[in-house]
Amino acid sequence: MCLSYQRVAPIAAGPDPIRLRFSPGGIPPEFVEGALQSLPWVLVIQGTVFWLFGLYRGAWRFASLPDLVRIVKAVATGTLLTVVALFILNRTALVPRSVPVLFLGRQRLLLAGPRLLYRWIKDHRLNLSAGQRV
Repeated sequence: MCLSYQRVAPIAAGPDPIRLRFSPGGIPPEFVEGALQSLPWVLVIQGTVFWLFGLYRGAWRFASLPDLVRIVKAVATGTLLTVVALFILNRTALVPRSVPVLFLGRQRLLLAGPRLLYRWIKDHRLNLSAGQRV
């Protein structure tokens, strides 16, 4: 489940930055087409970088500060490599400059947020009973 969530995170992080960039008038069709054409490249690059940084091997119940540092490094490296690859392929003609920055933040939030929430819930379970302190 963790692996499938991390594979879907780049897909989930992609539409929002584009929508934010073109918020009042809607996304022009050529940008939608460009986003769909670049999606396979984004998935391959992000998946490879996540694997190289070891994001798939960590269990969420042991999420720690080194895991968060690894997430930040992997997302930054993956985003940079994606921008370079898209520049080589089509000079990033259909990628507004604000989209990689927004994508970076959104992806960090999508990858680190659930881990932190899971760890917090696991460590601080709500105990509403009036038990005795030890």
